[in-house]
Amino acid sequence: MTRSAGFAAVVLIGLVGCDRGAVRLAPTHMTDPQLNQELQRCRGLGLKFYDDKECRKAQKERTRRFYAKPSEPVR
Repeated sequence: MTRSAGFAAVVLIGLVGCDRGAVRLAPTHMTDPQLNQELQRCRGLGLKFYDDKECRKAQKERTRRFYAKPSEPVR
């Protein structure tokens, strides 16, 4: 194994070992179906919804989209 191939193998093994789960988009960058899916996840939390920052952000984005002016672009 060459030196660069060995280095690439070590980096790849390191990246595989650092799995942090799925990358989550900010609610402002989510499409409508993605935002709805996030809100469904939040509904499943029950009262823990209020402790979850991502749920509060998703709810705020949903409200912003609902009350958007006709001239504002909605994603």
